[in-house]
Amino acid sequence: MNQIIKQYLIENKKLAIHAFGVFEVKYQLPSLHPVIHKFTVPGNYVTFTQDDNAETDKLFLVFAAQKLNKTNTEVQELLNEMVSAVRKSVADKNTYSLAPLGSFVRDNLGRIAFEPDLDFDISPQSFGLESFEVPNVYQLPEYLPIEDDTEEQEVIIHKKSGCGLKILWTILSLLLLSVIVMLLLYFCFPQTIGKYKTNLKQWCETTYQSFNKQKDVEKTEEQHSDNVFVDTIKNIDNQEFISDANEDTILEEPDVLPQVSEQPSLSISDNQAVNESGYYIVLGSFKEAANADVFMEQKQNQYDNVCHLGKGKTSQLYLIGLGPYSQQEAQSMLKDKGIKGWLLKK
Repeated sequence: MNQIIKQYLIENKKLAIHAFGVFEVKYQLPSLHPVIHKFTVPGNYVTFTQDDNAETDKLFLVFAAQKLNKTNTEVQELLNEMVSAVRKSVADKNTYSLAPLGSFVRDNLGRIAFEPDLDFDISPQSFGLESFEVPNVYQLPEYLPIEDDTEEQEVIIHKKSGCGLKILWTILSLLLLSVIVMLLLYFCFPQTIGKYKTNLKQWCETTYQSFNKQKDVEKTEEQHSDNVFVDTIKNIDNQEFISDANEDTILEEPDVLPQVSEQPSLSISDNQAVNESGYYIVLGSFKEAANADVFMEQKQNQYDNVCHLGKGKTSQLYLIGLGPYSQQEAQSMLKDKGIKGWLLKK
């Protein structure tokens, strides 16, 4: 009966048996058991679904009757005997072989289940895959030796060391070659080398002097442009000097002697000091007129209203400032724009 069922499923793909269930040929994808690592080959398998209300296919009765030379009733009786044998064997032994299609077993719920086997007649495209085995991924194959890469690591270290030494020797060789070339030029062209040496020395001296001069000017500017404030009010010739520590920092104009040159000159410090009344922001005070000239030229590139405020009678310093402004404008420039200076009122 097993072979007849197999032949019928090859042709019709489905078979129902009375009060037992339904066999059906279905394609299953490959799978890997998570515990035993058993690989299921892809192909057509016979599956079984238990159904107590199923009725035997009449076409199968005719097919089996022709094969066995029996009547349809006799075929049905043989099927009933097979079903009884399956139920009894599964209940006693938990299994019943329906070779070569598979085996009946009892599942965890006590029901009859079917575990199919790969049959080449039902699934010829799967031929040859039944011997496929999946290696254990958690263990290395025994035939793969574990290579010792200690020697290879030593070779790599030696190669790196050799590259470093080559680079070092290259740099030293270039430096030595440069020294040799310079010595050859010095002995072959002494006059030319001496000329270049003299020009280089003069250029260095000129640069050094210019740097020192600029440094002195900046130092003088810093000394005289820093605010020197008085914490107490002093009366000098009925003129008041008020500390800049407060917000309203106002300095009444001291005695200033306008510098009027007898002959026209390009010197800024010799120009006539401004006499327009208002508030001025004093940026710097200088003892030497030349320093005042340099300072005023520098500030003219930064401010449009730089002016010479004359020379203080008491301090005898040349004053350079911005203005004139109103009192509010002058205080705003000192406070908001961050200009370093103090207020002078004319």
